[in-house]
Amino acid sequence: MLRISRRSTAPTLIGIVLLTALLLPSAGATSPGRNGRIAFQAATDAGLQIFTVRSNGKDLQQVTHVDGDATQVDWSPDGRRLAFSVNECSIAIIDSDGGDFELLADDPGLCQTDPAFTPDGQRLVYERFDFMAEIDAIWSMKTDGSDKRLLTLAGGADANVSPDGTRVSFKAGPFGALHVQDMDGSDLHQASPDWDIAYKHDWAPDGSRIAISDSATTDPAEAVNIATVRPDGTGLQYVTHYEGPAQANVGSYSPDGQFIVFRLSVNGQYTLYRMRTDGSDLHAILGPSGFLPRGIDWGPAPSR
Repeated sequence: MLRISRRSTAPTLIGIVLLTALLLPSAGATSPGRNGRIAFQAATDAGLQIFTVRSNGKDLQQVTHVDGDATQVDWSPDGRRLAFSVNECSIAIIDSDGGDFELLADDPGLCQTDPAFTPDGQRLVYERFDFMAEIDAIWSMKTDGSDKRLLTLAGGADANVSPDGTRVSFKAGPFGALHVQDMDGSDLHQASPDWDIAYKHDWAPDGSRIAISDSATTDPAEAVNIATVRPDGTGLQYVTHYEGPAQANVGSYSPDGQFIVFRLSVNGQYTLYRMRTDGSDLHAILGPSGFLPRGIDWGPAPSR
């Protein structure tokens, strides 16, 4: 039987103030286009590193070889570069074949993490925590690390902007639920029930729905399932129906909008799957095995 949270599902607005900027680029959502490779982080003897694989499970490649951990990967809109976090507090960019590594944001006293490309590929949006001021905020910068701009003090985790650039979504509030707000600071609303959703969520390339996992639990005996919801919080639909100890953690939509890629965890075995957006046509890409893919992002095929 599908597990549903017993907490209230009534939307709860929270006191978040979104600062309006003259330039507020969109970022984070899957870039529309032809389907390319799938990127994710996984453990190696040298720490977490970024891997990519074809959607048929072939040609698994390790892209990064950083000193420490490489995590929170995001594809560029042209499918040629990857932005990611280094040791949770710095930002880097690299070619999809592992060449031309650049460390962009590595400032003392700041933790800068979780980058996402803007649709034109010219800027990155990222989270920045200032240890001295104890301020968590969202900033943007050019892909060469210059022109850093404060975008919002809204807080919340995993900020993603709708494909049309008009709305921002993030995990926030007392329950850690999904929230959506217009870019001009209006229409803040809770778009999921009072769940502590898993960290990663993703907009469909057409902006019609957002995919979430219904729990961020660390208890391996509890079930986790994937649902999609309209940005206004209506039309919640489950697309997986696993019972514990199975846990389905969403990665992202495919660039063509036809599939969702996710990880299924069962008793220490992990399978990278893709399915249709209604949960049908389940197909294993990698696994099951002890190889654990996390922070999964399906990128577009390189532009010609």
